[in-house]
Amino acid sequence: MALSTRERIVHATFQLGACCLGIGLVGLGAGCLADPVSSSKMYGMPLEASSPALSWVKVAGVRDICLGVGTLALFFFQPSALRVFAPATLVVAASDAALTIGGPFPAPFNHLMGVVGIGILSVAAWFDPTLTTEGEGYKRISG
Repeated sequence: MALSTRERIVHATFQLGACCLGIGLVGLGAGCLADPVSSSKMYGMPLEASSPALSWVKVAGVRDICLGVGTLALFFFQPSALRVFAPATLVVAASDAALTIGGPFPAPFNHLMGVVGIGILSVAAWFDPTLTTEGEGYKRISG
């Protein structure tokens, strides 16, 4: 049974969103670990190299790497689980966005765009007709 155009768009949105989220989070996390001083600006709190608060930027980096790897693992091995995992990740992104409100531009904007992107992924995961809840992965994909 072939997918309709709308179903194909939803499925493509899910696939693209999951890959972008996973790769993006791993990249953000790696950046936080590699250069926490520059990455601190992303959170709206530019810090000096000697600041003890840089440890929190590194913690956020580890968190983002773990969320990114988790997203990619679920996407490849249990994509229907992203129906729950993506909204949970949305809570993390929304919390980060809330912490940056009132901070210097572009920190709040970047985080709000992340919230929008993860929100779209969350909706696409629930409406993607190829996902199952029985743990079978992709139910039907036809050319």
